[in-house]
Amino acid sequence: MVRQDATRKRGGFLKGDEDFRRYIFELTRYQTAGKGVRFDLRGRAGTARGKLPRQYLFDLGGFSTLRGYRFKEFTGDRMLLFNAECWVDVNRFWSDYWFLDGVNLGGFLDVGSAWFTGDPPEGAEATGYLYKRDIKTSAGWGLDFEDFRIYFSKPVGGERDDWDVSLRISRSF
Repeated sequence: MVRQDATRKRGGFLKGDEDFRRYIFELTRYQTAGKGVRFDLRGRAGTARGKLPRQYLFDLGGFSTLRGYRFKEFTGDRMLLFNAECWVDVNRFWSDYWFLDGVNLGGFLDVGSAWFTGDPPEGAEATGYLYKRDIKTSAGWGLDFEDFRIYFSKPVGGERDDWDVSLRISRSF
């Protein structure tokens, strides 16, 4: 799927003199691999032309992006992201207990980066965001209880040793 996410003339009816275009390219696949095993894969890229307002920048970190990092820890006017998850039906392989019906155990890997093509906008350092072009990776595991999910994740590569715990009421992507 290719989507032109936003084309705006800054200032709207005030007739601003800056315009921008933002594009998002996304490919998602949910693939069963036998009975009780499923792979969820997503590739996502974003680019922009012109000077983006802060609310249209690409942010990575936290929910549905790089789950082992802080929410919106990385930002820029360009972005690459890859998410991979493998889910296994616990009841089918390890147990016949009624309270485990609908419980899935999963592992995941997130890889991505967000960066600016030029210099970050003025005042960017004050926002607390990190502006790096490095590829970041996080991994972890989760439990899916049909109505909600709980994830345990951390960065790969020894940046931090603490685990991030997050809850979702829907799929990651």
